[in-house]
Amino acid sequence: MATRRRCCRGLLALACLTLLLMAPSAAAAGPTHPIVSPSEEACPIRHIILSVSYVCAEEFTVQGTDGYTITVSADPGFGEVELSAEAPGANALYMVKGKVTPNSIRANLGKLGRIAVHFVPSGRERTVKVPPKCLKNRPPSVSARLGHFVGTIDFHGERGYTKVRARSAAGGIGDPLAVSREKIQCEFSQSKSERRREQESVALQGSPRKGLSFTASPFFAKLPSLAKKVRHLPPRGDRLLFFAFAYEKAGKITIIRSAGALGESRNLLYDDSLTTATVSAPAAGPFSGSAGFVRAADGSTSLTGTLAVELPGLGTVALTGGEAELATQATLKKQLEEKLAEELKK
Repeated sequence: MATRRRCCRGLLALACLTLLLMAPSAAAAGPTHPIVSPSEEACPIRHIILSVSYVCAEEFTVQGTDGYTITVSADPGFGEVELSAEAPGANALYMVKGKVTPNSIRANLGKLGRIAVHFVPSGRERTVKVPPKCLKNRPPSVSARLGHFVGTIDFHGERGYTKVRARSAAGGIGDPLAVSREKIQCEFSQSKSERRREQESVALQGSPRKGLSFTASPFFAKLPSLAKKVRHLPPRGDRLLFFAFAYEKAGKITIIRSAGALGESRNLLYDDSLTTATVSAPAAGPFSGSAGFVRAADGSTSLTGTLAVELPGLGTVALTGGEAELATQATLKKQLEEKLAEELKK
């Protein structure tokens, strides 16, 4: 998954963090050496600090249809271009090799559109302080040159879920935290006891088919922005995060789609032996239906029912069938680490 930008916001931000927590500890620990873009022409770094990660990106944002915000980001030192289409509870990220110079972005998205823009600086710069408690291994302050990206901005998502056609968009070149007008705040905090409770809690995980996965898992973290957006936020200790994730390759384009919603503990009921469970979609959000989990005497498992999710560009996708597991989050994490280790051996 891309790491230059902030993954997403609100529920999806929490889901992104959940994915990182489920990854091997070496990956979750973050870099121990500075990451510096080869293109100092675009993002000059005046003071190198050991063990600090520097992020450089050309980035602009434009409004799409149906409530989606389109953000295009590219590193001047590398050729990958990212286009993110984000709406409350849903996100689609497209990654493709393009042509990126210190002041321009070009990317061919095939039938989905095309990006061909150059940067026109406004002469303004923005510098923001980075809260050390929120973002470790980052400089105490980051900056960006502001302006507009001018040219062709053409994107139309699959099945028409969103589209945009524009000739100009506000953005900047530098650290994405400074390009954005949003205030940097601690989006996620968790005590050691809460982390322990979360690892000991039971979660349901399903993989209906290759490249598609679903999780319903309790969480105990603080998420300030979430409290402002959710009208009836369940109390801490009674929150269940629903998250669906789909990965695919479409020609030269890598696509990651995700959807998240917030439920309550009653949306996942199971017996003490973890052999049966029922899961029902939250009242609000992209999920619908319900499903039943069964672990047979021979150890095989099944997840059947009508549980489904609406994913941007894919429409309604069934979340039943395929592989499924009901276990503590610590156990699921260990299983994932073992699976990744086996994949690396191949």
